[in-house]
Amino acid sequence: MSNPDLEYYEKRHNRIEDAIERLTEISADLNKMLAVQEQRLNQQEKNITVISSREEDRRKELEHKFEKVYDSIEDLKEEQTEIIGNISKKVSEIQRIIWTYMGGFSVVMFLLANLPKILGYIMK
Repeated sequence: MSNPDLEYYEKRHNRIEDAIERLTEISADLNKMLAVQEQRLNQQEKNITVISSREEDRRKELEHKFEKVYDSIEDLKEEQTEIIGNISKKVSEIQRIIWTYMGGFSVVMFLLANLPKILGYIMK
């Protein structure tokens, strides 16, 4: 081989070595980028797990609070039903007393209005 051919192949060889070095650098950079992205993904997965756990805790907490509210509502409903029942009994008792007095008053009024006739029948 002649000297110019040797120079040509040497230049080619140097270019190929430069290309290999650049590709190696690029590969290393890509590996670093992939490692960083993998770390980010792992962190996001951890964050999602934490958020999901907190969400579940909040859901259970709210469910527990709703149960307390519903129980309180049921207690109030039962208490109101009992109060309404007591009021109904009292109203019924008052109505009975009123009707009794009205009946008695009607009898007394009838007797007073017809007292002369009644005394006339008794005296005969």
